[in-house]
Parts: sequence; C-alpha cells; structure tokens
Amino acid sequence: MLSFDQGDLRFNVRAVGVIFNQNQVLLHKLLSDRFWALPGGRVEFLEPARDTIKREMQEELGIDVRVEKLLWVVENFFKHNDKSYHEVGFYFLISSHSHPDLYTQAKAFKGIENDKHLIFQWHHVEALEDIELQPKFLQTSLKSLPQVTEYLVHYG
Repeated sequence: MLSFDQGDLRFNVRAVGVIFNQNQVLLHKLLSDRFWALPGGRVEFLEPARDTIKREMQEELGIDVRVEKLLWVVENFFKHNDKSYHEVGFYFLISSHSHPDLYTQAKAFKGIENDKHLIFQWHHVEALEDIELQPKFLQTSLKSLPQVTEYLVHYG
C-alpha cells in the first residue's frame, strides 16, 4: 500500500467513496475511534485509485460499486495516534445498483476490515455538523457536490 513513515510522520494515498441514499451519506468508523469518515482505503502500488475504491467496498462490505465521477483531490494534513499525516485522497462519487439491501439498512451495521471492527451507518447530510466527521470540510461539502473535480488542501 502507498503509505510511508519517517519518524512520527506518515504519508498516505487514499481512495474514498461517497455514496448516497437519498438525503443520507454512508459513513464508517473503527469501533475504537470517536470520529466518522467516508469509506475507503489506501491505494496499492500500481493500482489506479478508482480501482482501489471498488476493491475496498468489496472487501469491507462485500458489494460491487460503480465509480460515477471524481469529486475532489484532497491534500489532508492532520494528527492521529501521535503521528502527523500528509494524505492525498481521491474522493469518488460511487453507486451500487446491484446491492439494494445496502440502502435499506436503518441502523449501524458491521463491516469487514481484517482484525479491525468497522461500523457503517447512513447519516443525514443536513445533520453532519452534529457528529465528529473527518475531514471537517465534508460537513458542508457533502451538501453541494462540485460539478467539476476540485483540488483542496485541508488542515485538520
């Protein structure tokens, strides 16, 4: 995977999926974390980011997704678990028409991530300010998606 450490610094390349169910967006978190995030994962060597999000959704939820378009390319700078991160994220709008049961989940449900416990849940877009969502720009940006791909630098 494209993740490199140098002391207490870490660089990641991540692919992220934005999937909607009417006015709700699918978020996930590790059971041990306090914050929610969009699903996704780190890009593997020689793997296009659009293929990464397909693989990650298959691994974590057992679903096939279609990539609709690239919304954002984000350089995200943040601290987590005593490390300072520089992460480049490719945020894709995705859909899954072959798995309608995904859209009927009313409560939190479990995902699969090796030995980690992932929780997935649909969240109303209008209530994202009420939860801890990372990166923070998503609290407002998910309400109005860009028409063309945007490049963002986020410090959080």
